[in-house]
Amino acid sequence: MSIVIFLVLLLVLAWIEKWIYDAHWDDGLNVRISFGTDRSVEGGTAELVEVVEHAGRLPLPWLTVKFQASRDLVMPDSTNASVTDYYYREDIFAISPGERITRRLPVTCAKRGLQTVRAIDLLTNDLLMISRYVGNYSGSAELVVYPRPVDTSELYFEARRFMGEIITKRNLQEDPFVFRGVREYVEGDSIRAINWKATARSDRPVVNQYESTTSLSAAIWLCVETAMDPVVAEESIRIAASVARRLIGDGIPVSLLSNGTDCITHQVTRISSGCSPQHADTVCTALARLDTENNVRRFVSVAADDKTGEEEFVIVIAPYVKPAMVNFVKEVTEAGREVMWIKPVRADEPDGENELEGIANHYIWRVTDER
Repeated sequence: MSIVIFLVLLLVLAWIEKWIYDAHWDDGLNVRISFGTDRSVEGGTAELVEVVEHAGRLPLPWLTVKFQASRDLVMPDSTNASVTDYYYREDIFAISPGERITRRLPVTCAKRGLQTVRAIDLLTNDLLMISRYVGNYSGSAELVVYPRPVDTSELYFEARRFMGEIITKRNLQEDPFVFRGVREYVEGDSIRAINWKATARSDRPVVNQYESTTSLSAAIWLCVETAMDPVVAEESIRIAASVARRLIGDGIPVSLLSNGTDCITHQVTRISSGCSPQHADTVCTALARLDTENNVRRFVSVAADDKTGEEEFVIVIAPYVKPAMVNFVKEVTEAGREVMWIKPVRADEPDGENELEGIANHYIWRVTDER
């Protein structure tokens, strides 16, 4: 009889325990996943931070955190992970009531893009292991991965030489905001240019000198194709990012235009001219988010609507030389804009330089594994 009573009490206790856990197992449970930074670079590393907090009172025998991440994020210890279109990972925590656990995972950014973590699930059991509980948490984390820098020294030398030729063709004007020094007054100088304080000290008239400036700026036109070689496509994007950063670093304003679309807005990629470090980040972010596979428009139709100034030096990055594009570039050149065409090709393929005979300034970029 006592055994029966004991079993009944045990069942009642189990039922009460299950009832309590059914209603309150996730009280005070919270999980947050974030990146230690909001940007990284292709081939670089970042930190994925998991924070699990248990502010409730019920003890949990174990807690599993499951999440879905971009497959281009490579994480250590992939024993409890699977990779299909996404990377699915499970991390197990032993956490007590009132405890917070922070786990930091180093991740390698295998590819440029907007890398995300989302679809966070929690799994656990009650103490008697009678029931399993699953909770879904909204929220996500994003990491912008910039294109990997490539060595553009030789290419940049050619571009700078060409830009120098453009500058010498133009009349230089003094920039009243950039003071260079003083010199002795000569007949024909403006009275307004006289530096009266320096004149008083030197007992002879002297005038202010200012740095010369031109309206030269650069427009990068990145032409992509839906079915283009992905290796060449990614190298083209790296060239655009690297050239943009070098130009901006030299104080030359840069704009960006591509017929590839933004992976979030699905709009054509178009960045107006700018020259600040923040603008360089804006350009690299746009290139990181560039979709070369979906909603790609004809570049000629996109560039025809371009509103950039006619004074800009245009850098065309286009692996494929098509008649429509060649004719369009020739029209742009004849209209007075200076153009340099960069053609990335695989190292083991013909360069096709003869296709660019009608383009006076062009450069063949060899895509090799070493890059």
